[in-house]
Amino acid sequence: MLTLYGCYRSRATRPLWALFETGLAFAHHPTIQAYRLPDPKAADAPENTASASFLAVNPMGQIPALVDGDLVLTESLAITLHIARRGGGPLAPAGDSETALMEQWALFAISSIEGPALEIAFASADKAANGPEAQAIIAVSAEKLRRPFARLEQDLQGKDWRSEERRVGKECRSRWS
Repeated sequence: MLTLYGCYRSRATRPLWALFETGLAFAHHPTIQAYRLPDPKAADAPENTASASFLAVNPMGQIPALVDGDLVLTESLAITLHIARRGGGPLAPAGDSETALMEQWALFAISSIEGPALEIAFASADKAANGPEAQAIIAVSAEKLRRPFARLEQDLQGKDWRSEERRVGKECRSRWS
């Protein structure tokens, strides 16, 4: 059985979502980041990234981590792609070309979109989000996204991705509500 270590509000959200989408059986081992705790080494501290038991799984002390038999994966994107392939169905690639495209777009999202998107999210979540400094960060980050979003939009032209988006969205809402 698959075991996923991590918590929501972390990069473990990606593989958790993929696990729910694929319907694979898994055990979720809630593990929180040590920096979120006043004393991660305290006897009553919850399982965290500084716990000896977790460090035995991932010596880097970062979540998420996935154990699948003898396989241990410790990067959220690798975990998510593994889950998609293992789960089969519409999330899994149908062959080598689809695998290459899946990997390309996953890496594209992380390398071209995630950084500026997180900058916007953090600036927007800041108490001073309406202030000039946050607005400047948001404007610069939005500009950084213009080119990758144009590339993504170009690739989606002529493809029926909206019907799949509606189907997946409907399934997610029914599972998560």
